[in-house]
Amino acid sequence: MPHPHRALGRLALGHRDTRHSAHLTYTQLAANTPGFSRPTLQRAASGKTLPTREAVTAYARACDSDPGPLLELWEAAAAANLRKLAPYKTAGRWLHMGLRP
Repeated sequence: MPHPHRALGRLALGHRDTRHSAHLTYTQLAANTPGFSRPTLQRAASGKTLPTREAVTAYARACDSDPGPLLELWEAAAAANLRKLAPYKTAGRWLHMGLRP
């Protein structure tokens, strides 16, 4: 279970709430989300890793939901991820995932 007081945990809970509100299984969600597999969508809602922005948008749209609220949660999680990676910054480049501040 994701930590609900961390940005990534709030994003994961947002994903889960969105899917539950749409009454979709992950198999149904994947069928409504071209280009994204069931395991990818499950990882997006796991709270263990930061999904791509595209995956968050596709997830919301497949649930017939406005992606705006999930994207706000994604922005907060991405910012928290950058802060966590700050010690690894070298020569103005982020070593992990090609992220820049």
